[in-house]
Amino acid sequence: MKLQIYRHDINSLRFFAVLLVFFSHISLSGFSNGFIGVDIFFVISGFFITSLLNQKIQKKEIFDFLIRRTKRLIPNLFLICFLIFFCSLIFIPGYVLENLFLNFFSSIFGFANINFIIQSKDYFGPSSEINPFLHIWSLSVEKHFYIIFLLIFIFFSNYLTRLKLIFILTITILSLLLSIDLSSINHFYYLTPIRIFEFGIGCLVCMVNLEIKKKNQNILSLTALVILVFSMFFIDPNKGIPGWQVFFPCFAVGIILITPDSKINELISNKFLSYLGKLSYLIYLIHWPLIIIISFQYQLTSELKMIIFIITILSSSFLYHFYEKKIRFGK
Repeated sequence: MKLQIYRHDINSLRFFAVLLVFFSHISLSGFSNGFIGVDIFFVISGFFITSLLNQKIQKKEIFDFLIRRTKRLIPNLFLICFLIFFCSLIFIPGYVLENLFLNFFSSIFGFANINFIIQSKDYFGPSSEINPFLHIWSLSVEKHFYIIFLLIFIFFSNYLTRLKLIFILTITILSLLLSIDLSSINHFYYLTPIRIFEFGIGCLVCMVNLEIKKKNQNILSLTALVILVFSMFFIDPNKGIPGWQVFFPCFAVGIILITPDSKINELISNKFLSYLGKLSYLIYLIHWPLIIIISFQYQLTSELKMIIFIITILSSSFLYHFYEKKIRFGK
């Protein structure tokens, strides 16, 4: 499935995903399972990057793909990581800063998830709640995905699409089985191999070009929405994450991605939500360290949480227009 037209609904999904993560991190009632926002991101990335890779490899523009992804991800990551580092030195107590240098460098160079596995950090444990770099683990996993799938697409570029599809389906199933097996070990939460199936779902629904009648799209997208809502309330982190539980919201997002003409997709395909989706990467980068730093200075009341949310949105918008766009598009 090629993104022949701009998919505002995909951008909106990105915003909803980061919103779930944000609400989970500020302990908003009813959003304790908001961590599935990261899983939603992974599925969307699998879908979007597969579409890009298919186009770029056909045109032999792999270098252009790498340049575009680098401009999209690295400048924002470097800037925010440097700000986190220096703000941590100023505003966070010394006893928390034991691994600050290691966490900083692992975040910059793409092995934050491996670093947290070595430190045996439980994502849901108390020690993780004071680590301002904790959220970068998912960006490290995403970088690993880019490398792995780029190599797969290059290797299979001269073969039949069906062979590539079978290979990706195989590693997706193997990753899911590995995830089910290892998800009970808390610090394996960050492990790239048990996350590949989430990207794989997005990749597969992009590669399988299904023509679905609009009536059926409405039914499928509504079913997917119900699954997502149920996931928010019935996933139990004590039973192992990601594992089999996370498969269902990932599968639901995959359905939404292949039903672009459904009423639900049309509802979220507006420019305002799409714009917020463009800010989702910066929102994700900024929100967690801001929560951590402010929580060391003040008690997080409802009013303060709202202020953090507004600051996050405004600062993301500012950086998007006056930093990211200048680097990516020269304007």
